[in-house]
Amino acid sequence: MADYQLIIIGTGMAGIPAMRKANQLGLKTATIVGEKFGGTCLNDGCIPTKALARIAHLKEQIENSSKYGLDASSSFDFSKAYDYKNKVIKTLGGLRKESVSEWGIELIEGKAKFVGPNEIEVGGKKLSADKLLIATGAKPITLPIEGAELAIDSTDMLQIKELPKRMVIIGAGFIGVEFGSIFNIFGSKVTVLEIADRPLAKFPKDISGFVNESFEKRGIEFIGNIKVKSIKKTNELFTVTIEQEGKEKEIEADLVGFGTGRIPNTDGIDLEKANVEYSKDGISVNVELQTSNPDIYAAGDVLGKIQLTAVANYTGELAVHNAFSDDKKEVNYRVIPFAVFSEPPLAVVGEDTEELKAKGINAGFMRVPYSRVPRANANGATEGFVKIIFDKDSDKVIGAQVAGENADDLIHNFAVAIKGNMTRQDLAEIKFFHPSLSEGIRFAARKEIIGHQDEEDCCG
Repeated sequence: MADYQLIIIGTGMAGIPAMRKANQLGLKTATIVGEKFGGTCLNDGCIPTKALARIAHLKEQIENSSKYGLDASSSFDFSKAYDYKNKVIKTLGGLRKESVSEWGIELIEGKAKFVGPNEIEVGGKKLSADKLLIATGAKPITLPIEGAELAIDSTDMLQIKELPKRMVIIGAGFIGVEFGSIFNIFGSKVTVLEIADRPLAKFPKDISGFVNESFEKRGIEFIGNIKVKSIKKTNELFTVTIEQEGKEKEIEADLVGFGTGRIPNTDGIDLEKANVEYSKDGISVNVELQTSNPDIYAAGDVLGKIQLTAVANYTGELAVHNAFSDDKKEVNYRVIPFAVFSEPPLAVVGEDTEELKAKGINAGFMRVPYSRVPRANANGATEGFVKIIFDKDSDKVIGAQVAGENADDLIHNFAVAIKGNMTRQDLAEIKFFHPSLSEGIRFAARKEIIGHQDEEDCCG
């Protein structure tokens, strides 16, 4: 007889929802904590970076307060900003541990490794279970370049003690863009390097273009279409050598960081002994999140799919459901909004028109700038846009992009619309409160439907 009905490896944003589901099902469950309770999101990712992004937002607001008739000054204490970030981590970590305790889940400290198809070893003790869930997350990527060991990764960026005067960030995905934005507003001279020709190259071009404009406006130097050749250090000065169009260039900095993303964390858990198939891209699963071992499931960033907390939450809970239910459900990534917390923030849900047209879908879009939204004008936050993407044949909403203040919240309106198979007409008929940033959604939905501008639709 197995020691447990379920063993969960990992306490991050896939592991915690999995524990909640296990409690709901009344399962005897043990969870292996690993290095840090709460995983990447709580300790080294979403939560601390958003705490810092909030501070950066407030700092920029204060520095620009003269346009509101305010005479405000800002004295910024970098160490206190990091103290605040650490306080947020501690508070949320405590709350999550309380929840796990209430669920009756047994937490076991240590690193797990498989010793058999249904058995792991932790700290020299062997534990078995009817079913196991791998939720070990992901780890930062460093590039195989000369002097890579001299640069810090995204985890280390959250632990530095002093604000660098000059900072080079290698990589312009969402990690590089967020850190670049934060450190720029904190006061560093930031240079962002990217192998592609634009920041957020995997995002829609409107979003990438918006980031480029935001970088230029705030004095962040972006250099694309480059290859990093080496990183060298002389005394306390770093020199990054890049190659662009066959020519080499040197960039000096006080700190160099990798913002090059994360890879699934499968090291050291001996998946081969559990007959679990995997690659450098992640653990292989079927549509029910089941691995090549029918008793083992996987969820979250270790899948190497969409590395978002919302996806980790969803897959963690779904994996436990499927492991213990006859009514199994297939994973569905169709309606998952995601955001980048640059300044200002931006968000996307669904696919862009180019991708949709390549699939033979007759896609169209309408775009409304924030400058046409009354509340954005009242807030002095006219930098941004709302873009709605729809099927021209059915008028159904199939995608959206928002850039600007509160984009991370506004995008969920579109996620609901897509999930509910709503048309633009359905969105246009919703009476969003006036004045609110949400009116931008209605303006975008109405822009072509109404065919004219009336008094009520003053800014659509």
